[in-house]
Amino acid sequence: MKSNTAKIMNALLIGFLAGIVIFGEVSAVISKNFVVLMPLLFPIYFIYRLINKSKKSI
Repeated sequence: MKSNTAKIMNALLIGFLAGIVIFGEVSAVISKNFVVLMPLLFPIYFIYRLINKSKKSI
């Protein structure tokens, strides 16, 4: 069973990475520079890994 601290840290990290993605998408739309969207795949990948890791440890 995961401790509450680990759950809170995972939630904070997922929220932080999601904020980076949303900020990057808004910036790309405003600047009309869609090449910026490619590096945003890395935070999405890390969010996916964190969610899968938390599902396996339940």
